[in-house]
Amino acid sequence: MMGAGKTTVGQALARRRGWDLFDSDAEIQARTGHTVAQIWATEGEPAFRRLEAEVLAEALAAPNPCVVAAAGGVVLDAANRKRLEEAGPVVWLRAQPQTLAGRVKAGTHRPLLDGDAAGVLARLATERAPLYGEVADLVVDIDELDAEAVADRVDAGLEELGSPPTPTITDDGGLARVTVDLGNRSYPVLVGPGARHRLLEVLPVGARRAAIVTSPTVGVRVDAGVEQETFMVSDGEAAKCLETVEDLCRGFARFGLTRADVVVAVGGGMVTDTAGLAAALFHRGVAVVNVATTLLGQVDAAIGG
Repeated sequence: MMGAGKTTVGQALARRRGWDLFDSDAEIQARTGHTVAQIWATEGEPAFRRLEAEVLAEALAAPNPCVVAAAGGVVLDAANRKRLEEAGPVVWLRAQPQTLAGRVKAGTHRPLLDGDAAGVLARLATERAPLYGEVADLVVDIDELDAEAVADRVDAGLEELGSPPTPTITDDGGLARVTVDLGNRSYPVLVGPGARHRLLEVLPVGARRAAIVTSPTVGVRVDAGVEQETFMVSDGEAAKCLETVEDLCRGFARFGLTRADVVVAVGGGMVTDTAGLAAALFHRGVAVVNVATTLLGQVDAAIGG
């Protein structure tokens, strides 16, 4: 259903598994140059549903594993339901109508909601629930959960279902994407020229600040795509000490870093080790992304360091 968070949760799952994300509505708009509402108004619902079915079929036939954020109305077509059942596993993000109504509003993006959004959502939920139940391999109730919590439950459910293992290495726009498979703690490693310029892709969903930890001799600049501040640590193994960690944590606090934000370590093994420990201790753990600049740091920081 619209408002369930398919795109946001899909982004989280895709990032964890190192898979592509295919968003139906975004693909339709990119392909046609028109919003859903514009297509609906100019060509009518039947034309839109045909386009929706074509996009879904293309996504489900993709050669590489991907997370598909399917439009809520795809289940209205029996052929679409059959495709979903054959492709699987299918996850239904189930929510109470009042939860959905609190998240969405009528407008250009959601033509069905013009007028009484809450009433329309309640009616659609009643009509579509049997169809969602027909195709779903896993049902996750999302009320009161944020996107990461929902992704955790989806990951755990897929593991129980025996979801196919993530390929070790996939091509990602000229970079190698290596997935470290740790179940619901899986994460991608991007390898190749220019990987640092795609930093925003691997940040936690919802992160608003990034603490960049580096040292004066590294000389590598990164843009996290969110509000960021740089914290310098001294060079050499002698700087890998609790005093440095304490200084970093104090700096994080002054910056206003929260558990929902991220620490980005830019440098060799000393920088990634120290920044990683500071991130683990601050607020009982903050997400960390390593931009390793030495071969040893790349191996050690990428997997298990």
